[in-house]
Amino acid sequence: MLGIAASGRAPARDVVAVAWMNEGGSRFAPGMMGSAAFAGAWDLAEICAVRDAGGTGVGEALGGRVEALARDLAGPCAVAVRRMSYAASNAFDPALRARIATAAAARGHAALPVLSAAGHDARHLAGGCPSAVIFIPCRGGVSHAEHEWAEPAHVAAGAEVLADVPWELSCGAV
Repeated sequence: MLGIAASGRAPARDVVAVAWMNEGGSRFAPGMMGSAAFAGAWDLAEICAVRDAGGTGVGEALGGRVEALARDLAGPCAVAVRRMSYAASNAFDPALRARIATAAAARGHAALPVLSAAGHDARHLAGGCPSAVIFIPCRGGVSHAEHEWAEPAHVAAGAEVLADVPWELSCGAV
C-alpha cells in the first residue's frame, strides 16, 4: 500500500495520530495517564502530582514541552494542543475489531481475538469513540516488560494493519 500522501487520494475525514503519555507506566505509576486524562477517568491535577522514583513530578516532566516538541516535529502540518476530557471506558467496538481482522486477512496475516490484562490507552477511549487494539506476537507472550521483544516481521505486519484500517475509515467506508 502506498502512503497516504503518495497515493494521490485525499481522505474524506481527518486522520489524527495521538501519542499518549505514560501508557506502560514505566516511569510514572500507574500507567495510561494520557488516555485516562483525555477520557475523564482521572483528573489532570492528580496526574501532574504523581512523582517518579527520582522525585520528579509528571507536570514538571511534561504541560509547555509537549507543544514545543509537536511543533518541532510537525513538518508541514499544523499543530493544535488543547486539553480535552470525555466519558469513561467500556468494551472495544465489535465493528472496528472486525475491520482489523479483515485488514489483517487482506494482507495475509493471521488474526485472532485476544484478551489482555495489561492496560491499554484504548480502554479509556472506548466510552467516547469506537476503539480497539492491534496486538502482535511477542516472544514468550511477554508484553509491557523490559524483556518484551517482537520479530521485525510481526512489527511490520502490525504496522501494515495499523495503516490500512484508519486509511479505509478515512476514505468514507465507515
